Amino acid sequence: MRQLNDLMSRWQQQTHGVEQQMPWLRSRLDAMSAVRETMPDHDPFDDEVRDWALHSGVYGTGNAQELEDLQLGRVTRLCVPDRPAGARWLIAKYFAWTTATDDGMTDHGADLTQIASTASRVLRNGAAPQDGSPTALVMSGIRDGLLRLDSADFLPTLADLVAADLRAWQEEQGYLSQETLPGPSDYLSLRTKEFDTLPMMAMHQWLLEPGGPDGLPGGRHAGLLSEITELASLVAGLDNDLTGLLKDLARPEPMNVVFVLALHHGVPLTTAVHMAVAVHEALRHRLDRLLTRVRTLPGTSPGLLQQAQAAVGWADALHTWFTSAPRYQLCSEPTHVARAL
Repeated sequence: MRQLNDLMSRWQQQTHGVEQQMPWLRSRLDAMSAVRETMPDHDPFDDEVRDWALHSGVYGTGNAQELEDLQLGRVTRLCVPDRPAGARWLIAKYFAWTTATDDGMTDHGADLTQIASTASRVLRNGAAPQDGSPTALVMSGIRDGLLRLDSADFLPTLADLVAADLRAWQEEQGYLSQETLPGPSDYLSLRTKEFDTLPMMAMHQWLLEPGGPDGLPGGRHAGLLSEITELASLVAGLDNDLTGLLKDLARPEPMNVVFVLALHHGVPLTTAVHMAVAVHEALRHRLDRLLTRVRTLPGTSPGLLQQAQAAVGWADALHTWFTSAPRYQLCSEPTHVARAL
């Protein structure tokens, strides 16, 4: 990645200009995000999630601080405020696994073929996790939990979303191995899928309204709801890029919308920041308009509206997480330890 490293080194010389823009950037993102209902910063659920992640092998003693900084229990409570702990647990498990996979494998260029095969086999066929891998154990636990919640019909949809997520990570690795970045359109498409949220958002939506007549996965307005869900994922992904810009610049981590725009248009980072904020705001306005459309559809079912609001709620909740969790603060830079999942 010599070429990209050289490019990032040149961009790092523009750090001071970017730092000066961060208060303005943060104010714009805050203005676009709805204030989430306040909840306690800590709950016993948070400790249970942390302990499970350590004991399951998804995280280990070598990255215990990385896990602590994630605040996985808290972010799950933020994103899923309307379900009992049993449903939250499934999403918390996936959250832990997908973050560990991203940090511990994708960031290290590891081959994701086997992990994709294991996840698909367990979710689709219920194959016993004979290899004892964290991936097999996590997916088996999620499958069993969904079956207990009478949600077997959702398993093929979840398997498809997990597979798409992993393919997007592999596509990202392909760009980095070629020492290049995708163009803006390709990046937005990639960011929609590789931001890890779509499987969790879909799980949340299903558990709100299992097999409802209007929403996912095959209801009358499934196309509209799918557009809202993917757009919410993209809005959250760009929010992550922008709030974490200084950290990505320091690490360096080149997969960021600001760097993509700067490279594609040949502009300074300070200009690319304004361009990226404009893209984010345009997409967020479209997301809000689509939610309004759901609210005004003739005969809109309560289930469909709940599912649409849940997707938008994820974007708002993740903004709170990005701007408060230690993981995303510049002063917190734990090593993303390579691991086998």
